[in-house]
Amino acid sequence: MTKKIIYYSVLSNDNPSLEREIKFLDKNFVFSKCPVVNHKLNRTFICNSTIDFCFDIDKKNKKIFCDHPDLIFFDDEHLFSASKPVVQLSFCKFLFWTNEDNIWFEFNDHPMTSYSNNFISISGWFNLSNWPRATSLAAVLVDENKPLIIKKGDPLFRITFHSSNLNDGIILKREKNIQKSQKMFSIMNDNQTSHSKENLLRKLFINKNSISTNKEKKCPFRFFHK
Repeated sequence: MTKKIIYYSVLSNDNPSLEREIKFLDKNFVFSKCPVVNHKLNRTFICNSTIDFCFDIDKKNKKIFCDHPDLIFFDDEHLFSASKPVVQLSFCKFLFWTNEDNIWFEFNDHPMTSYSNNFISISGWFNLSNWPRATSLAAVLVDENKPLIIKKGDPLFRITFHSSNLNDGIILKREKNIQKSQKMFSIMNDNQTSHSKENLLRKLFINKNSISTNKEKKCPFRFFHK
C-alpha cells in the first residue's frame, strides 16, 4: 500500500524541496542495484538549503557573528556553556501531518554536514499519526573554532517515514492552503502544551505524595480549581 504524508513549507519567503535520497545515489556504485539500499533510500527524503548562510561564535567573549540573525535561535546555556555549541536554524522548516495510522516520522542529520558545513544535527523520531509535527534543525558545531558555513544547495538533513508495514510506499503531498496549515499548527501547539502540562502534573503528583506527612488526603492539583 501507499501512505500519504502532507507537508507545508513554514516560511513564506522560503521554498525548500524534499527529494528522495535514492535520486542522489550514484548509479556507478555496485550497491546501487541492492534492493536493501534502494528500499530505504526510496523512503528517505533530503532537504537542501535554499540560502547561503554563515554563523560563527566567539565563545570566550560570548559573541556571535551571523549573516542571517533572524534565522537563528539560541540561549546562553546551550551556546556558550555547553561542551559543544548548539544553535537552532529556522530556515528550510516543514510542518508534517497525515491521516494514515501508525506513521512514524524520523529526523536525521546528513553525513555531509559534519564534513562540509562544520555541524551535525540532533536526531529524533515521532509518531506523526498522533498529531502534526514540525522539523527542528538544532545544529551542533563540530569545531567551535571554525564557522558554520552553508552554501545554497547543500544537504541539511534527512527525513524517513516508517509504517507498520515497511514495504508500504510513501508519497509526499505539499499543502498550499495557509488556513489549513495554520489549523494544523494550532493542533500541534495545543498538543505540545497539553503534553507539557501532563508532565508537570505528573511531577507535582509524585512530589506531593512522596514528601507529604499530612494524614488528610487532599487533591494535589486543587490549586487548578481556585
